Amino acid sequence: MVQTGKETTTTDTVTGASLGLKHLVLETKNIPALQKLDQAKWKSVSLITDTKDKNKQYLLTNHQHKGSFGKMRYAMALKGSNDLMAVKVFRLSKKPGAKTAVSNEYDFKFEKEIMEKAGVAARFTDVIETAVDKKNNPKRTLFGFLPLMDCDFAKLRGLPDIPDEEKKHVINYILSEIARDLEKLHTVRYKRVLHPHEEKQLGPRDKPKEDSFIHFDIKPSNAMAGKDRAALIDYGMAQEMGKFLEAKQPLGGTPEYYHPALFYDQDKFTNDSDREWISTIDVYAVALMCAELLSKEENKNFNGSNFWPAKKDIAKLPSPKLSRWLKEKKEQMENYLRYVDKWVKDTKKVCDDAMTKIEKLETPSKDEQQQLSDKIGFRWPLPEKEPVTNAVKDNLKQLINEAFTGKKKEHEDRVKDYKRNLERIVMCAKIHYFLANFMKYRYELLKYKKKLKDPKGNRTDKKEVNREWKSSEWNAWFVTMKKQKKLVCVRKLADSIKTLKNIDPGFVDKVLSFSANMKRFDHTELSEYVKDRGKSGKVDLQKGKKLLNEQIKKLGIGKEHEAARELLLKAREEVEKKQRPVISVPKVTSPPRIITSSKKDLPSQSGGGLLHDKRRLEQSRKEKKDFHEALSGYLCGVYNLAMFYQRRPSNAKLEKLHAALWDWYRNMRDKKEYTHKKAFAKELYDDVLKQAKKDKVKKILSYVDKDNLIFAEL
Repeated sequence: MVQTGKETTTTDTVTGASLGLKHLVLETKNIPALQKLDQAKWKSVSLITDTKDKNKQYLLTNHQHKGSFGKMRYAMALKGSNDLMAVKVFRLSKKPGAKTAVSNEYDFKFEKEIMEKAGVAARFTDVIETAVDKKNNPKRTLFGFLPLMDCDFAKLRGLPDIPDEEKKHVINYILSEIARDLEKLHTVRYKRVLHPHEEKQLGPRDKPKEDSFIHFDIKPSNAMAGKDRAALIDYGMAQEMGKFLEAKQPLGGTPEYYHPALFYDQDKFTNDSDREWISTIDVYAVALMCAELLSKEENKNFNGSNFWPAKKDIAKLPSPKLSRWLKEKKEQMENYLRYVDKWVKDTKKVCDDAMTKIEKLETPSKDEQQQLSDKIGFRWPLPEKEPVTNAVKDNLKQLINEAFTGKKKEHEDRVKDYKRNLERIVMCAKIHYFLANFMKYRYELLKYKKKLKDPKGNRTDKKEVNREWKSSEWNAWFVTMKKQKKLVCVRKLADSIKTLKNIDPGFVDKVLSFSANMKRFDHTELSEYVKDRGKSGKVDLQKGKKLLNEQIKKLGIGKEHEAARELLLKAREEVEKKQRPVISVPKVTSPPRIITSSKKDLPSQSGGGLLHDKRRLEQSRKEKKDFHEALSGYLCGVYNLAMFYQRRPSNAKLEKLHAALWDWYRNMRDKKEYTHKKAFAKELYDDVLKQAKKDKVKKILSYVDKDNLIFAEL
């Protein structure tokens, strides 16, 4: 039982019922770490047990961070280490091959195995499965436990407490850590396992093959910083490199961090035989993530970062020629719009025809009733032979109208989501296309200025350089932006790049420039770049690690971890109190009496136990099963009553009884003695139950067969 104010109770919260977990509601007023946080989010804890291994038990907080394919919570093992962990919850879908907001079993298996195969830092340390009940409906849930880190990069935006001249150490430390994870992921080879239902729908050429992978969902919320290192998490969206070479790029990930080539130059992948170029997709996302990390937060700007121009200015930029997958996305939306228009017309006619018949007190035909059920989910409420009357016709018409309106609203909301998503992707295409062009323009402009400053060059050479620049495509691009009055975005990006260059010129000139479609810049180049800078003394990676940890402490991000730790430790104490093997019994004037069939069957210290017999039991499998059930029940009662006696050591007879019982239990546990008669065991079992009920014992506990815990309710 867990104390909750005045009452003592164990309860199920709404969240707990949905996962079928046992929930403990705690009194949080006495936990100091929770005083400055929202206590309502932290008051309940879940206790989960693995269905395959009952000794695997974990405590989970109900305070959670929702992701697209699961929910993140804090966790701690019920027994053993006090280490805090993060746990990812996967509720398994019932439909074969279903792709919903929760992951199915094969998605989870893929993420677990790709992380283990690559050996990345943030991989699952343990996985358990629960078969839970919600209204008596079994539903499986998987829990993947990860090493806990302090915070994601989204909370560190701007690095406010670190001086600008020191930030280069932090950024290069982050790049070195992430490059290590990317190198492991990009070089490992793995074959994805699909659900049989999904595999049947694929042709021979489309079936998964052994391949290297890219992360394909790198963003601030999927990069974590901790005391020991920084690491990428959430590998559920990882994609095979071959998909990009074969022009089968999947729809997924986060468009705000897509490589520019994914938006406007699909042929870049299909014509490039160098597979390593594809890893630039991940490196570009890392470069943008670090650029945003060095920039302040600004809600009116794209992606909420001061690195980018304002959304209203981006909307005025020219739209690039959309890539194949963007065209497919647009076609999907247009096809759905046409479907909705047709559905509204057809369904309205079906509903009007049905309501016309109802108005005339006629019952719609079975085909019409089936159409109402298929289109709007309306089931005819009247019995088969019952006619429509004036008393029910208005209600029937109202029900049909409400069902039609509700279904129509569902389609309209989905259309709005399609449009918003497409607008978001188009805006991302505009800004990334613009950034790629801007970085090329900047690169060419710097080359032009460098040639002009060449002291060896004569006047004629400078004129030639000026002539070449004026006729170049990148000068023409700038002039076009100027004529179309699109210089707001040019100036904004120029200022952002200048700010970043003052912090770390190498990051801008190498990582951001090259990864933004200037040239191939994969994990190998990224690792070598950071190593060279460390060897040259331009950056200090250990100093960057120290500064990052200090920044996390100053932002007070660890308070949540401290609160979760204290809450779970308190919950552990409460659970341990509840699961103590020695149970409490009411006070009695004399010890409970154990009834046996004769004096010769009383316990002895001979090690054979209470039920020892000289002849070995030879019975069928079914009889053995029945015997062991009876024996377990008998042991449950007698062992606990003996434990009750043990607390009164002045009685020599009771000590002798306990010694014999323990001897007998040890033999049973080790499976050294099975020479007991079934009938005699059942007789004693019934006697013990009778005596236990008389003494109002609520629960009896036993250690039977390989030390498994068995609870028996009386």
